[in-house]
Amino acid sequence: MEFIDVINERYSVRGYLDKKVEKEKLDYVLKAATIAPTGVNAQPFKVYVIDTKKYKDELSEIYAAKWFVEAPLVLAVV
Repeated sequence: MEFIDVINERYSVRGYLDKKVEKEKLDYVLKAATIAPTGVNAQPFKVYVIDTKKYKDELSEIYAAKWFVEAPLVLAVV
C-alpha cells in the first residue's frame, strides 16, 4: 500500500467497546512508539497508559468529550 493511500483511508474512531485491551496489542502499540524515528534519536517523549475507568473524573476535566473517557485506555504522549 502506498503512503498516500494510508493517509486517504485513515479515519477517527469515537465509539469504543467496553472491553479490556489485550496486553499483546498494547505492547505492540507501545513498541511501535519506541522504535519510531525522532530527531537525532533523542526520543524526547514518554507514553503514559491511563486506565479510563480509574481516572474518569480527572480525564473528564482535561477533555470534556464523552467518547474520550469511554475508551478503555488513553495513551498520553508527553
